Amino acid sequence: DDLERWAATCQFFCHDEARTAHDQGVKLLGTTLRLRPHQMEAVYALLQRSFGGHLDGGIVALDTGLGKTIVSLAAVAAMRLVELN
Repeated sequence: DDLERWAATCQFFCHDEARTAHDQGVKLLGTTLRLRPHQMEAVYALLQRSFGGHLDGGIVALDTGLGKTIVSLAAVAAMRLVELN
């Protein structure tokens, strides 16, 4: 369910669920990246796969211009932050 996924994403990033506008994403600690809400969801999905035992990878299949490169870089940075904690 989309609302449950968004709630879990917001909990992971310590982000207010009501902030869904295009420019109301979260700045990823230790980077200059500011993730948009759809990018936050994509990063969270990649992290769930990675830390859920699915180490066989995944595909970031966002439309052109929605930030696949940013999502990939943010996922790597977030994985590193999780490992450091």
